[in-house]
Amino acid sequence: MGLERSRFLVIYCGCCPWNKCPNIRPAYQQLSSLGFTRVKALYIAANFGTDWVAKGYPVAKGRIAIHDLSLRSDSEGGVGVSLGRNSMASY
Repeated sequence: MGLERSRFLVIYCGCCPWNKCPNIRPAYQQLSSLGFTRVKALYIAANFGTDWVAKGYPVAKGRIAIHDLSLRSDSEGGVGVSLGRNSMASY
């Protein structure tokens, strides 16, 4: 059983500064092409550890498989969507 395509998803990339991020656009486009209709990108200025975890915002770990996407936990405690060799977006 996969995620409902109408489920609200928030994706992020916390590996690098937002203005240099090579991951968020492909992640958004891939989810949209798979029929997800309620996808939003979370703005993280510098990186996930500094802009989210260090500020005490909530994190969760988990693993779910959706068709050809692989969801996995990242090192900062988020859940990531693996879209390829160097791509990761999370919710």
